[in-house]
Order: sequence, then structure tokens, then C-alpha cells
Amino acid sequence: KLAAVYEPIGAEWARSLFHKKSKISGLIIDPDLGWEVLSPVARVLGLNTDDIEASKKFDPSATGQKELFALLSASQDPQSFQNYSELLTLKKKEDNASPSVLRHSMRSFLNAWNSDRTKNWSSIYFAELENISKTSDDTYAADFGERLYPGLC
Repeated sequence: KLAAVYEPIGAEWARSLFHKKSKISGLIIDPDLGWEVLSPVARVLGLNTDDIEASKKFDPSATGQKELFALLSASQDPQSFQNYSELLTLKKKEDNASPSVLRHSMRSFLNAWNSDRTKNWSSIYFAELENISKTSDDTYAADFGERLYPGLC
């Protein structure tokens, strides 16, 4: 199961599988499986330009772009962490970051394998929880609380 990949060697293999440099006999990578294959790459290594461009071509649908946004939110890059922190707390807006896209990204933003990220997010989460409840619709505020809190535990 690719969700269990936490080491760079496994993530590199997943990357090569996505780019069709490695093959498994009989395996056809459809869009759903493609996003699952890229997930450990995003978590462990971060997506590079080739990964991003290939994924846009592989699944150009609105759902595909939503999946890409979610995987990018899992990036280990400090600038990415800052960007997604501001988006999830509604301090910053992007055209392609609708509330449903942000809700979907919350699932991959906090990761158990990245304790520095969760440690840094903890104070932001509790400071913003009340503000989000006041400034967003009830659904977004509830999702913010429910989807991000377990990642902090």
C-alpha cells in the first residue's frame, strides 16, 4: 500500500512508477491511482516541476486540479507551509482555492510524519479557530476544526 511509504527510496520508486520509468506488469494507472501514486512523493520528497506538469497533463479535470492542490499542500517546503497556512486560515485567497478545494487539502496538510509542521501549526490552529468560526460559513469552520485537529494529536 502506497500510503505506508515514508522513506525516500519508496517515494522515488512511486515517482518512477508515475512517470512510467518503472512498470508493474498489467498495471494501468488511471487518474485515481495516479493521485495515490503521487501522494507519497508529495509527502516524502515534495513534488518537483516535472511531477506537477505531468500530473496536469495526466488529469486536467477539475477533480485532478483539486487533487494536485491537495498534494501540493503536503509539501515539506517552508514557503509552501506558509502559503497553505494563510489559505486555510482564509488570510489569503487564490482563484483556484475554493472552500471545497481547501477542505480537501486539509486532509493532506498536516501529516503525522512531519512533527515540525504539526508543532508549528498548533499555535496557528488554536489562534485562528475562533476567527474562522466568525468569518466563514459554518461548514468551512466545522471542517477546519474537525479535519485539522486530529493531525495535531
